Amino acid sequence: MKEDVCKAAGIDYAKGLERFMGNEALYLEFMSKFLYDSSFQEFWAGIEMGDLSMAEKSIDTLRGTAANLSMVGLSALAEAIGKELRAGKSMEEIQPLIYEVREVHQKICDAIRKNFSA
Repeated sequence: MKEDVCKAAGIDYAKGLERFMGNEALYLEFMSKFLYDSSFQEFWAGIEMGDLSMAEKSIDTLRGTAANLSMVGLSALAEAIGKELRAGKSMEEIQPLIYEVREVHQKICDAIRKNFSA
């Protein structure tokens, strides 16, 4: 069940559990804590303010957190956005990625809220 929910949200549950040395309770605790991670909100604020430096820093933090939790889809998107920002792309050029990362982030948060948070 957990694996199916995670797969649908772009999370590699087995790999995440392996990262946490098989400690499912600890992994699920960290997934629940992801709901309170501010890096996505900071990224979005940077985008809205036109502060690309803030957006780049925040998306890189989000990428690392997502990678550590085996949120493979989110991590890959965050990495792609970071690359584009470092390459000097404008917000207009990366707009499709911006909205995609928002959608994927929301999907993960919804899955965690419905299935894993206390």
